[in-house]
Amino acid sequence: MNKKLKRFPGESKGKKIGLFIDNANWFYPQKELGWDIDFERLLTFLKKYYKIEALKLYAGTPLDFNSKASF
Repeated sequence: MNKKLKRFPGESKGKKIGLFIDNANWFYPQKELGWDIDFERLLTFLKKYYKIEALKLYAGTPLDFNSKASF
């Protein structure tokens, strides 16, 4: 794991957060770069460090309905 990521949660570890994801802003850049953002993995990672109080996903673009993630 890289040094910056090890320090990632810092003093905010364990605090309550709201997570708002605007997939429309990610959709085309990740498609162009060949990335595939796994929202389930992202959520699992963040839950290790924070108490997620709110989670909203705006999907103004098509989602992959084969995904196992449930929001």
